[in-house]
Amino acid sequence: MSEIWKPVVGFEGDFEVSDLGRVRRLFDGGREGWRILKATKHGSANSYLVVNLSREGARATGRRRRKGDYVPGTRRYCKVHRLVLEAFVGPCPPGHQSLHANDDGFDNRLDNLRWGTFAENCEDMKRNGKRKGSRNGRSKLTEAQVLEIRSRYAADPFRGHQSQLAAEFGVSSTLIGFIIRNKNWTEEKAA
Repeated sequence: MSEIWKPVVGFEGDFEVSDLGRVRRLFDGGREGWRILKATKHGSANSYLVVNLSREGARATGRRRRKGDYVPGTRRYCKVHRLVLEAFVGPCPPGHQSLHANDDGFDNRLDNLRWGTFAENCEDMKRNGKRKGSRNGRSKLTEAQVLEIRSRYAADPFRGHQSQLAAEFGVSSTLIGFIIRNKNWTEEKAA
C-alpha cells in the first residue's frame, strides 16, 4: 500500500503530511524536490511528536529584527497528529481533541487517530490501561512500593506515620493518604 500525501493546512505549497504520520518540506512547490522533516519529542513526559514549520525565507536570529528576519506567525511548532487529522479528516470540531486509539503518542498513522471529546480520551486510556499504576507516565511509585505502604500503615496507623512514609518514599503525605484510602492506585486494592 502506498503512502498518501496531502498539503498541511495553513502551509499549502510548503509542507505535506502523509497518512503514515510523516511530514515533508517541499522545495519550489515540489518541483525542486522534498525532504522528510525530523519530528522531535514534546509535551509532558515527551508524549507527542512535533515538527517546526516555517514559511520560505523566515529565519530566527539572535539579533534585533531586520527586514527579512523571522516574523511572528511564520514559524510554528505543530503536533504531527493534529496535522494528520486536519489534512485528512478536517478541522477539529468545537470541544474535541485528537485521540490516539492505542494511546501511543508517537503512532501518528491516520487509522490510529480521530477527533473526540475529553471523556472519550479518558475512556480510551482506561480501556488501554494507560493511566493505571506505574504505567502512568507521571508515576513515582511501583506497585510493590504501594503494597508496602499499605501493609506498613495497616500494621502501625499512628498519627504522623503518613509523613514518615512520605519522606521515606519521596512523595507527599497527601499522596500517601490517597493510597491508604484507595483513592489512588485503586487497581492494587485486590492485591
